[in-house]
Amino acid sequence: MSLADDLADKLAARLIEHIHKTGDEEMINIISKSIGDSSQTLQEAFITSIRVQRAAIRADELLDARILEKAAEAKAKAAQPDETEATAKDAVEEDAPIPEPAKAQAETRDAPKEKPKSTVSRPAARTAEADEARKTAKAAEPAPKTPEKPAEKPEEKQAPKGPWDLG
Repeated sequence: MSLADDLADKLAARLIEHIHKTGDEEMINIISKSIGDSSQTLQEAFITSIRVQRAAIRADELLDARILEKAAEAKAKAAQPDETEATAKDAVEEDAPIPEPAKAQAETRDAPKEKPKSTVSRPAARTAEADEARKTAKAAEPAPKTPEKPAEKPEEKQAPKGPWDLG
């Protein structure tokens, strides 16, 4: 760094402390004008240093606030019971009957899976396993009942009832 930058940084740090204690923002303009009368380069370095140091202070404050916020969230999350555990316990306590197709699917899932013995890639093997599971589930489902159509009666022709009845 140059001499002007070093002087500007030191002066800016002292002035920021003063402003933080007293709230006297006008001192920036007073010192900047005083410096600018003798060295425009020093004045620009001073103003830049003020801006950079204030930005760094704001960034530190934001970072500290974010760290505290995340710590509070983590603490609150740790204090709450895990919802999945409660749901699993509730599911065990309920003895609702499982529908037949769901039982077949559950048995298919719970059965130990054999590793494919072919040299087919793993994604292809997964697809084959999924196809096999679908076939097993379809076989376990009862066939859908189609409503039977009543036997068709031959149409009886009726004599027209009058000139207006064409049909």
